[in-house]
Amino acid sequence: MSGALRVLEGPLRVVSGDVTLMGYVVEPRMPESDSPKPYLHPLRTLAGNVVTAVRPHDHTWHNGLQFTMANLSARGEKWLSERRTIVVGPVDPARGCWTLSWTSRLRNTSGHELRWGSPVTEGRPTAGYGGLFWRGPRSFTGGSVRTPDGVTGDDVMGHRAPWLAFTGRHDESLGTSTLLFVDSPSNPGHPTAWYARSAPFPVVSFAATYHRERRLGPDEELAMTHHLVLIDGEWDVERLDEQAAMSAAGQE
Repeated sequence: MSGALRVLEGPLRVVSGDVTLMGYVVEPRMPESDSPKPYLHPLRTLAGNVVTAVRPHDHTWHNGLQFTMANLSARGEKWLSERRTIVVGPVDPARGCWTLSWTSRLRNTSGHELRWGSPVTEGRPTAGYGGLFWRGPRSFTGGSVRTPDGVTGDDVMGHRAPWLAFTGRHDESLGTSTLLFVDSPSNPGHPTAWYARSAPFPVVSFAATYHRERRLGPDEELAMTHHLVLIDGEWDVERLDEQAAMSAAGQE
């Protein structure tokens, strides 16, 4: 972490000044049918605008920012161990942004090969979600989706690009926020394919298994790092590209 940040006791919260930037729910209380897993919520911009949703009525298992795995045949057995690292910062009030970096290091502890796929790899077109997954607030419905090579809107489904930006507006404050999702060059399969939509609800996923399933042998490890820059306002593509390059290189 960097800057004047504080980590509060109890349910984990990270605070900058008088703004709670991040809440971390480690042991969510929800039905097993919702596949309970740790998640970050609320996530806020430096201006205090919330950019995540939790348990929306249309998909109650969509919770803030969380790591998801689709089509892994859950059987109530322990198949994977995870070492997770979440880094908060830098925080840059002058530019109105802050960065969150998420690394998941997964090890196959099942004793046999695991196949991690997505609905696409099982024959359902365009539903290639799986990996770090964000659900935005309902007011972001209809927001804009952009990539550095000019692909926008629904055309980003399955498209490979080093970053993706989602811009939406808030109720009450009427402000605008942009979330810049940046894939790390060290990730296998970089640049990632994306799963993103702004309607009928706002979601973005680093879609690690959009086009093909990943196979993980016994005791094999898979590490993935992703960056999320939370921005007050709307930046042009050139500024987003510059920020994405700095985040990917670990420079701010």
